[in-house]
Amino acid sequence: MSDPLTMAPLKWLGEKGLDLLADQLEKKILKRIDPAILQIQEELKDIRNAQDQTLIAPFREGLTQFQLGEPAKARDILVKADSMNPHAPLPKLWLALILLKQNNNQREAYEYLSRALRLNPYSILEHVGEVCLQEVGLTAGGKQSEALVVKRPWSLSLANERFNSSLVTRFKWPKKTLQKYFGVYSSRSTAAIAGASVCGDHVAIKWLLGDNLRHGVEEVLALFNLKSQEPVWARLNKNEDLVFLTYQHVVVYLRERNSYSLLDYDKGDSINKMSQDYFGTLFGRSGEKSAAFIRANWQGTARTDAYEKSARFIEPRVSTMDTTFGHYPRLFSEGATLYDPCGMNPTPLTVINRWNHVHFQGGATLLPSCRLVGGATIGIGEGANISVRE
Repeated sequence: MSDPLTMAPLKWLGEKGLDLLADQLEKKILKRIDPAILQIQEELKDIRNAQDQTLIAPFREGLTQFQLGEPAKARDILVKADSMNPHAPLPKLWLALILLKQNNNQREAYEYLSRALRLNPYSILEHVGEVCLQEVGLTAGGKQSEALVVKRPWSLSLANERFNSSLVTRFKWPKKTLQKYFGVYSSRSTAAIAGASVCGDHVAIKWLLGDNLRHGVEEVLALFNLKSQEPVWARLNKNEDLVFLTYQHVVVYLRERNSYSLLDYDKGDSINKMSQDYFGTLFGRSGEKSAAFIRANWQGTARTDAYEKSARFIEPRVSTMDTTFGHYPRLFSEGATLYDPCGMNPTPLTVINRWNHVHFQGGATLLPSCRLVGGATIGIGEGANISVRE
């Protein structure tokens, strides 16, 4: 997999950039180290899981030693914390800061910071600030962006049979036979995007499939390559909610376990599971209100709200299940243009949902029926020919 944060050689950053990075990190973080340590200590008070306590303790001790003016001890302890938590970005961030502060090995500090940014760009941007990273060449523009430019525009419907047919069969006999020969729509004829997250030259998408999105939908989670428009992998969802995409993993929330998981790029396998306490303390939360998160992530309207917005109701309202009584279809479109959180990829991805009602006339023994349908499309480049507005 391509890695936008390692495309530029270290020599491109230069000594001036490293000095600026050290100065900016010191200004951004050192003044907040006491509150940061206090916050971690407060969070640790509520941690009851013994394994979490063991994993988080070296990180807390390293920050405490740094606070006490023992950077050498802090560095050694944080190296241990990093080895115990290879998928945690925050120990790497603080190791970078200590190395820069000591002026021992600025290039090693740069490597730690790059690794942290690849694991969770939102947490690192929240700590360091986008302006700082832009000034030292870790983000927008420059040589890192060129390799990520997608030159061939494309668009794709997420109800596309080409890859949905590879998903596990939804129905078994006899329901499968009844759906095939007597269903008005196929069971995967319509789709709507529940969430999308762009990072580098990939996008993670969770979408809904069904013949009536108001009931009984399937949830699909997939990782797409923006250059090829092909899914790297796609699967029926396992009670997972998409949180965000990083340069190395798809971060999902496990509803049944009330915890988080990191999925790899290759097959979508889980490589690490984290409790809520661990996720907040060592992995770092997403900073959902930050500019970086907003430009790279989008959530579609919930099905119940989409049903309301895609119809014109006659007052007084008549409560019905799936009949056509009391309302008329009205197209409701929504979408967003998404960019890489660090500005690495200058080519935007457009995501679109088009919700509507489809009404079927009843017969002698059947009531007129209404179905909530969706048109989910993703596309890239000026020639993708998709927009929120018809």
